[in-house]
Amino acid sequence: MRHPCSAIVVAPLLALLAAAPPARAQGERAVFDQVLDLYKTHDVVLLGEQHDRRLNFEFRMALLKHPKFASTVQDIYIECANSRYQQVLDDFVLKLEDVPAERLREVWRNTTMPTGVWDSPIYEEFIRAVRSVNASLRPAKRIRLVAGDPPIDWAVITSPEQVVPFLQQRDETAYTAIEKESLQKRRKALVIYGSGHLFPTKLSGRHSIGSYLREKYQGRIYTILPLSAAWATPFQDLTGIRTAPTLLELAGSELGRLPAHKLLGPNPLDAPAGDQMDAILYLGSGADEVIPATADVVNDTVYQNERKRRLDLMMKAAPQGLPPKK
Repeated sequence: MRHPCSAIVVAPLLALLAAAPPARAQGERAVFDQVLDLYKTHDVVLLGEQHDRRLNFEFRMALLKHPKFASTVQDIYIECANSRYQQVLDDFVLKLEDVPAERLREVWRNTTMPTGVWDSPIYEEFIRAVRSVNASLRPAKRIRLVAGDPPIDWAVITSPEQVVPFLQQRDETAYTAIEKESLQKRRKALVIYGSGHLFPTKLSGRHSIGSYLREKYQGRIYTILPLSAAWATPFQDLTGIRTAPTLLELAGSELGRLPAHKLLGPNPLDAPAGDQMDAILYLGSGADEVIPATADVVNDTVYQNERKRRLDLMMKAAPQGLPPKK
């Protein structure tokens, strides 16, 4: 079972993109420079994610490997990691220790989301890529990878009632870490989360990471929503209309004035889109397929049975607490 990101960009946005005049040609390097330049005036960049999607992943990997990234960003927050295993991440990514594979995979297999969403190999690959970048850096200059998910211990979870507090704390846990580990220490941070977690408007009275941050740190936060043409079908081919990737800033633009619900699929927001995000990262019309779990993960009977047990508990817990935001 998968929970698609709540921020699905639909046809009206792509239609506007198609009608817009061509942007100044930007090579990949120019867009990466543009994103990294945001840190001159902001402390935290919130980069939305369409889970498991190829173009999202390829952009993140290329940004990470940009020559200026490691000298600009000190912390990366990831949704796919249980904060109970922060020491495992620190040992592997910061200290460059040899962490056994079976220990490392507990980081993403044991989150509050037993849906299989983090079983795609792209999440492990990103973690290993951060370690690889750090291997060439002095210890004091290494990038810290921070787990954003609540510290649930599935070994002691046997009832839906035990799951509820962890579902309720998903966004608060990430916000608290960002505030304590980055904002209060004046460290620059990149936050990679499903886009629905990053909007500053509270939905159904629920705080999001974005709403927490905007209430206290307005002006220090910049929010980017990724978009690929694959998310909306009749506009599959925008080649030649816009270069990709392209960062489209919304302030003062026609896109920014559109009601957010016209851009974000099943979303009740009536506020202008420019009030919910600062920019759209257009990734183009190329193949943006889901990268599924590998055969060894699918065929891991012990893990799959345990995942199904957890999923059953989570689905029973959701009506009592909060449904997972995906």
